[in-house]
Amino acid sequence: MKPFLGLAAIALGAAHIALAEKRHRESQHLAFVRLHSDLARDTAGDARFTEIINADLYAHLDVDGRAQMVTANRWVSLWSAMLRLGFITRASARQIADTFMQSETNRSYWKLASNYRRTGARDRHDERFIEIMADSYANSQAA
Repeated sequence: MKPFLGLAAIALGAAHIALAEKRHRESQHLAFVRLHSDLARDTAGDARFTEIINADLYAHLDVDGRAQMVTANRWVSLWSAMLRLGFITRASARQIADTFMQSETNRSYWKLASNYRRTGARDRHDERFIEIMADSYANSQAA
């Protein structure tokens, strides 16, 4: 009986460590989402900053167009974080993406930024979210 209790304690400890590591990664991710959101807010608030952010990507756009792209990026980043942390389901994310892609401005954003987002994907979650957005974009183009 004692060896079983020892093994159970080890297994419980390992599970606790794994869960703590997952929470730590999620906490770090959320901190970066906050930083990104703050930066995007500041960028949207001062047109001069839009010339710095993704200058090549948005070079053909005027100040208003760049501000629209930054705003679209903020929404997409928020939804990605919400899906990652379980505040929305994949089905909800699909509905949100479908609605998002009804706007020409938002489709323009996705057309410009999707490759950048694919390149920056860090894990399966990011890849799945990008797939949801890409499917909605493709469906909006087919309609």
